[in-house]
Amino acid sequence: MKKGLTLPVLASELIPHQPPIRLVDRIIEYKSNWGVVETVIKPDSFLLDDNGEFDSTAMIELMAQSIAVIKGYENTLDDKPMQNGFLVGGRNVQCMGTVFSGDLLRISIGKVGGIEGFTVADGEIKRDNEIIASGRIKLWVTDQVMKKHTD
Repeated sequence: MKKGLTLPVLASELIPHQPPIRLVDRIIEYKSNWGVVETVIKPDSFLLDDNGEFDSTAMIELMAQSIAVIKGYENTLDDKPMQNGFLVGGRNVQCMGTVFSGDLLRISIGKVGGIEGFTVADGEIKRDNEIIASGRIKLWVTDQVMKKHTD
């Protein structure tokens, strides 16, 4: 296990996604298979409409990138390389609020199961104490090692 890796850690250090596709900023809490990831909705995001409203269909991608950051953090702690992962789908993903440019979001997400490369995770997105979205996502994580790109 690596020493001295303290939270928060930038998402750019843990996942291969690059702007503008990378939607999450940093991991702020971690326990085995669970964590909290933060992001601020950028004013230049391609997912904003003309009124500055964030596309609610992207909530599932926020959850997927958040679990990827948590897995990346675990891999870094265990001195393992970054892995490829793909969002397979979602279940009972609900959006209960509207998100705007400049909003600070906290995504709590954790692995609840998995088999043969497939992972199931439950997530919740909050702005302040208001739940904005929640649901279950499914991902496929390959054994293939991902090469990290630089910003």
